[in-house]
Amino acid sequence: MSYFTKRILKFGYFMNPLISAASVIAAGLAVGLASIGPGVGQGTAAGQAVEGIARQPEAETEKPTHV
Repeated sequence: MSYFTKRILKFGYFMNPLISAASVIAAGLAVGLASIGPGVGQGTAAGQAVEGIARQPEAETEKPTHV
């Protein structure tokens, strides 16, 4: 019998299926919501770069290196 099997039988560490499913769903939501912020930030930065290039077309070669 393995070490972990002995611990499960000794201490009764059985994972409730409802808690296990809720943990997976919560982790998925956390990763999904955490990816929104960087997406908004990159979109804002790219939008500002395009707006700056539209205002000063002669600086087109300079702007993308800074973004």
